[in-house]
Amino acid sequence: MSRQFSSAARALITFLWDGTSKDTAWETAARQCIENNTKLPTIEVAKVKGEPHKSKDPKEHVSMVLYDNNDVRVTSVHVYKDGTGKFSKGKFN
Repeated sequence: MSRQFSSAARALITFLWDGTSKDTAWETAARQCIENNTKLPTIEVAKVKGEPHKSKDPKEHVSMVLYDNNDVRVTSVHVYKDGTGKFSKGKFN
């Protein structure tokens, strides 16, 4: 599979907003984070959990859970506004 096709396939991510209202700036950042990570399988659904916040992680972020095309949980991620992220499973960082 070519990188170009892979990026196109990842562009079809469905975002589900759980506990917050839709924010396209965070969707854009999440798409960038996911598309730039060549270690991830194809992600079809990103469930956004709550409002943007800071916690033990001092940078403001949105927490998301990522699912593959079989609706299997792949990992969770803190997505930052600059399009980077920190994944819960180290193999994706």
